[in-house]
Amino acid sequence: MSRGKTLRFDAPALGDYATRVLSAVGYPPEDARLCAQGLLEASLRGIDSHGVAILLPHYVRLLRNHRVQVDTEPVIDLEQGAIFRVKGRHALGARTIRFAIEHAIARCSQFGIGAAAVAECGYLGALAVHLVPFSAHDRILLLTSNSEACVAPFGGIEPLHGTNPIAALVPAGKDRALVMDMRTNALRMADYWQALDSDGELPEGAVLQASGSPTVRPADADGGVYLPAGAKGYVLALLVDVLTAGLSGGPIGQDLRGVGPEQYSAFVLALDPTVLNPDGGFDSAIERLGRQARSVKPADPSRPVRLPGERAERERSRRVERGIPVARERFDTMLASLRAEGVDTKPPSPLEGP
Repeated sequence: MSRGKTLRFDAPALGDYATRVLSAVGYPPEDARLCAQGLLEASLRGIDSHGVAILLPHYVRLLRNHRVQVDTEPVIDLEQGAIFRVKGRHALGARTIRFAIEHAIARCSQFGIGAAAVAECGYLGALAVHLVPFSAHDRILLLTSNSEACVAPFGGIEPLHGTNPIAALVPAGKDRALVMDMRTNALRMADYWQALDSDGELPEGAVLQASGSPTVRPADADGGVYLPAGAKGYVLALLVDVLTAGLSGGPIGQDLRGVGPEQYSAFVLALDPTVLNPDGGFDSAIERLGRQARSVKPADPSRPVRLPGERAERERSRRVERGIPVARERFDTMLASLRAEGVDTKPPSPLEGP
């Protein structure tokens, strides 16, 4: 096929393929299912930088490089009322964070709030995909994670902290939720992969070379230094380090330079909004806020103001119906990466038609 060709894959078939690959390399059935589920959800929501085609080989390498242990379980090792600490003990990140969220929601049902500091949480990928499965619980959920130090503080040229993303889920009426997921550094991974695939350039002001000089070359990003999303991004990144490593006792800031994802930390909060605003008051307030946001006059009439998560939900519906688009070169690169790891699981066939 010609360069630039986009393939489309049936979502269940792509999810089944990811599950079979992960099972083939040694992940237990539940771990393989959870991991594949998260990758597929990212692909469905249009978060392709954290979806199947890009991250599936990464999870294979995590296991092969002993960054994930399949014979261990996350545990609660400290607790007091509504708050507790989880030790992931190097289990799969998706399993550890699922464990923490489930227990935070259970404590929330008892106390109105539940909060967990998570040590040794592992790599989590896109944070929002871990919250979406819990949208039916009608709880405000917050999830943050630190990561390997690769981002400079505002005004600096050396790494201090990780990309330190923040995600939240807010119930917004029947079968609806505001889903927020943001990085605290300037570079979107989607922009990185797009530049890499198209031989293009990174956005200005996102990455420095290791020497401290600005760069727009994608090849410089791997060994370079990321820049924060301004002073506010820097402040939020520090807050993430406080809530994650500061509370869990894990490595913090520059302690994470050269440290694998099994040493990352996370923070989970579950809050019952009806405790503080009962009798439908919270639901009514969020509904009014949504109406107000949508009624704001847009700068571009063709692009009305949206609420967080709406674009992803629309993209999800479209991809469920039409298939998940993957650039042919990206799909071939994924297969080559898997073959280099000794994985030759038969991939799904692309859908026919445009």
